[in-house]
Amino acid sequence: MENSVAQVITACVRFAQLISEAQDPEKILRLLADTAVDHLGAQAAMVLEVAEGDGLRVAATRDMPPEACSGQFSTETIGREMELQIHSSCGSRYAEVKTLPLVSSTNLYGVLVLCFREPGGFSDYRPLMARGISDLGAVALDQAFHRRTLERSMAELQSTRELLVRTERLRALGEMSAGIAHDLRNIFNPLSLQIDIVKRLAKNPEKVVELAGQMKQVVKHGVETVERLRLFGHQSREVRTEEVDLNVLVDEAAALCRPRLGEHSRVHLEVMHGGPVRALVRGAEVVTALVNLVVNAQEAMPAEGGTITVRTGTSEHGGWLQVADTGQGMPPEVKQHLFEPFFTTKGDKGTGLGLAMVDTFVRRSGGAITVDSEPGKGTTFTLRFPRA
Repeated sequence: MENSVAQVITACVRFAQLISEAQDPEKILRLLADTAVDHLGAQAAMVLEVAEGDGLRVAATRDMPPEACSGQFSTETIGREMELQIHSSCGSRYAEVKTLPLVSSTNLYGVLVLCFREPGGFSDYRPLMARGISDLGAVALDQAFHRRTLERSMAELQSTRELLVRTERLRALGEMSAGIAHDLRNIFNPLSLQIDIVKRLAKNPEKVVELAGQMKQVVKHGVETVERLRLFGHQSREVRTEEVDLNVLVDEAAALCRPRLGEHSRVHLEVMHGGPVRALVRGAEVVTALVNLVVNAQEAMPAEGGTITVRTGTSEHGGWLQVADTGQGMPPEVKQHLFEPFFTTKGDKGTGLGLAMVDTFVRRSGGAITVDSEPGKGTTFTLRFPRA
């Protein structure tokens, strides 16, 4: 009897060690089937797992004949009825069949089935050991179930949290852009009509018409900028592109920037064309993006001033624009948040939308934007667009 008790304890301890290392329910079920044959004296074993409804499915077997695994099993037949069903399906192969339900925390996870060739095979210490091993297996299955439930809940919580953050940002952005769109449209539309009247009534048409044309172009860019605010949250590729000459757009943007830069005589703007550079993109958005980058570069200049250089060029995939400055540069912790909406280093003077809108426009155009910057070494933005 002492040897039998020792065997029970040894087998249960060994099984507990193995089961503690098994995080996956499939591995736990496999261990149950193997342990039943290796330590309980069964000639064959099968583990049924609770499926949908009141059904049971074969989850693991050890030396079990196929005909014993092909039947339909139900939780309602656990016990003597199931034992007779399996015994009948095996013919005269086994003299005794025993079933042990796997229950933990009032939850049924499956059934351990033991098959013996000789009558009385399930006797002596074996019922005690089988009960202990089936209970340990049920506890392990219960823990695995709760672990998976917890992991799934944590993943859903994290996903919900990220969605809430994005939704809140876009909601705030939507409210702000709607207000801006309403106010700027009310300003720009009458201004455009007034410019047309000035052009018709001007006594000195040449200069006034030229100036009015420039003003109307500014108004056009302003109205298109308002529309882009409304579309800011959409990251899908913009299909209404056009074939443009990037050099022409750079010159147009430079003409818009020079009056502002003229107020800072120590900041110089240089334009360097890289030959004919054509790309598929919306021209007005390119001009707006360049103005935005040049203004940011001017604001990043130290008191002694510096140089802003706008370059164009072509590559294998299309045209590119580059805005480089000799300003203060930025540390890595600023660089990694550069294109996030509402992120700004300008305090109350900045909205944190300028670079975010540039990034959105470039992505929507099927292009890419990169930034190189180090403290004290200036900053370079490179915008790449699809080939025309």
